[in-house]
Amino acid sequence: MDLIRQLLNVRELIQWGGIIGITGIVFVETGLFFGFFLPGDSLLVTAGILAAAGQLDIAWLLVFPTLAAIAGDQTGYAIGRTAGAALPRSRDATRVRARSGADRRPRARCRFK
Repeated sequence: MDLIRQLLNVRELIQWGGIIGITGIVFVETGLFFGFFLPGDSLLVTAGILAAAGQLDIAWLLVFPTLAAIAGDQTGYAIGRTAGAALPRSRDATRVRARSGADRRPRARCRFK
């Protein structure tokens, strides 16, 4: 529980990790599935405020998180492209499709073309 509080305290997180920590959090939040709970938006806003106050270098703050977001996006795409193909074939996905009627949709679309 204490770890979650530390992760959500944005100012302390920035002071502890600096530009490298911000870059890592942006990468994880953008590219990996489990990064959705990290405070990315508020982290960047707070980092911008700290850069305006002179505590962080704005040039590094613009370059590294931007590169991390691009790299994270491409990493997430690559993971989805390789692992995503297995999802429709999994047993759980078949059960969900059977309940939702998703198997009937392609036939219904062909009828109305």
